[in-house]
Amino acid sequence: MKQARFITEGAALLAIYVMLLFISMYVPILGTVVTFALPLPFILLTIRYKLSNVFVIFTAAFLIAVFVSQPIGLVKTVVFGLMGIVLGCMYKKQRKPLEILITGSLAYLISIMLIYVASIKFFNIDFIKQIQNMFNKSIVQSEKIASVAGMPISKEQKELFVQMNDILQAVFPSILVMVSVCLSWITIIISGSALRKLKHDVIPWPKFKDIQLPKSIVWYYVIFILLSTFIKVEPTSYLHMVFSNLYVIFALLLVLQGLTFITFLAHSKGFTKGVPIISFIACMFIPMLFPLVTILGIIDLGISLRSKIGG
Repeated sequence: MKQARFITEGAALLAIYVMLLFISMYVPILGTVVTFALPLPFILLTIRYKLSNVFVIFTAAFLIAVFVSQPIGLVKTVVFGLMGIVLGCMYKKQRKPLEILITGSLAYLISIMLIYVASIKFFNIDFIKQIQNMFNKSIVQSEKIASVAGMPISKEQKELFVQMNDILQAVFPSILVMVSVCLSWITIIISGSALRKLKHDVIPWPKFKDIQLPKSIVWYYVIFILLSTFIKVEPTSYLHMVFSNLYVIFALLLVLQGLTFITFLAHSKGFTKGVPIISFIACMFIPMLFPLVTILGIIDLGISLRSKIGG
């Protein structure tokens, strides 16, 4: 009886997946949104059935993608199919939202890296080099336009463009991590909403004001600052790239902590919701506020500032 139910439900979810896959490939705008719903059929299967049964449906989806879709459909099936299985296992074990987010982010990051390696190995396409070439071409084009307009670019401005290019190359791993976290978050929001409507137990996300990162992050940050202060690093070395990416990641985490504290403070003091929203926008567009919010995040983690305020 259970096997018959699996065959029926598996076939139905496979058909839904194929429909979502084609919408994601051929329908503009809507397809972008639907792409993040692709893991949902595999999440449902993983929650309800054994992994061996789930991989039967995954194999069927893979074969359909091979025979009836473009290469991008095959890539989407591998990435979002495996993502659905991973997230399904986390939902099945009733993991906390933050654990699910971290696991999903790692899964996306690994998938992106595998796609990058495969694109070089099998198609001789290096996306990073293509982005660098586009950036260099845009600089050359800007120089031509400025010259025609009678405003030639100075040597200092050219050096600034080169520095920007070098910085982007150095922090590219951090950018990949941020992209993976964003993709994971969008996928989890969509899948979590769908699972709740289907009466599955899903642990809700904490309110933004209640989010608190582990206190150990402050100590890791202090150690990192000490190392970066006393260790001489060459700008072209691998260690420089490691330090650059760690700085970006720590800064973003501490800014997040600072913003959650601002939201907590606004709520505890009875301020309107517009106060934290204005703070977020100001932090994005006024660079001087970024380190101030970072320091606020460090203080909140270091001495449990919100516990002293109460509310």
